[in-house]
Amino acid sequence: PNDISIAYQLSEVHVSLGEIDRAVEIIRQSYKESPDEIDFLFYIGDLYRLDSQFENAASAYREGLVIDPSRAEVYYKLADVMIELKQQFLALEYLNKALLVDPEMLDAAIFLANVAFDLKWWDRAENAYMMAAIKGNEEGLQGLINLAIEYSNNKDDKSFGQIKKKLKSIKVENPALQVEIAGLLSDS
Repeated sequence: PNDISIAYQLSEVHVSLGEIDRAVEIIRQSYKESPDEIDFLFYIGDLYRLDSQFENAASAYREGLVIDPSRAEVYYKLADVMIELKQQFLALEYLNKALLVDPEMLDAAIFLANVAFDLKWWDRAENAYMMAAIKGNEEGLQGLINLAIEYSNNKDDKSFGQIKKKLKSIKVENPALQVEIAGLLSDS
């Protein structure tokens, strides 16, 4: 249990046999022997997530984040678990934390924007899509386009006008997106 690499390898053997609980047991024992190895806790979260034991995964991720809150990728995984548990607002909270830790994590920005869009929380969606779009992320641009269409369909002329201004300010490389944006900008 005190050999970290052996613990992971033995755990993977049990994972391949579908014995997730045994794999977790091995990692827990190894964590007791090596409490500085915080990655064990995150790995336990991954194991439970793999097995769709989302409550257990969330607990393991949270346990590790209490000790090391600087892990943006774990906040992202925790947000994904919250979506599986139908707790979208908690997912948004964890995605915000991921972006506070790593503002360059565009996957978290897009994930946050998509969740906010689904919740019809337009301003949060717009801000997150914009964060990604200004860094050249095409999903961010497409999200802004979808928001512009949503605003137009809802007859929200003020928001539609504001998003059009934002779209004008972004450099777009993709020719298909350039055409789509040009079509939106030419609408009255």
